[in-house]
Amino acid sequence: MAIAEEREAISGDARPSSAVSDDAQQKMLGYVYKLESRIARLPEKIEAGLDAQKIARLLSESLRQNFLESGLPAAARCLQGTSADMTRAQKELSVALSTLSDANGGVVAQVESANSRLTQSLEKRRMLLMRSCIN
Repeated sequence: MAIAEEREAISGDARPSSAVSDDAQQKMLGYVYKLESRIARLPEKIEAGLDAQKIARLLSESLRQNFLESGLPAAARCLQGTSADMTRAQKELSVALSTLSDANGGVVAQVESANSRLTQSLEKRRMLLMRSCIN
């Protein structure tokens, strides 16, 4: 009789334990379901986070800002100014050289003219000197 009573007591204690176990199992299944649904939506969230257009815009803006901070645009403007100055100096030199080498009135023509006059003058003096020596 004592064994039967003990068996009933144990059996009575096992029922609440079984209910707790069933409840825990139901909660565990609910948790697994939530995890599975979140994992199923994960590719959508990853894809949304990997928006190529958005990433390209961000990278483009970052590169633009870094380019501006690098000082390259200022260096380019400085080089453009130097290039313009060099082009202007080249044109001025070209005009000056054209003036010097002008066949009608340039320095070279003037030197040739002066040399020719000097040669003619020397030739006249030589002739005069020879005439005076002969006479």
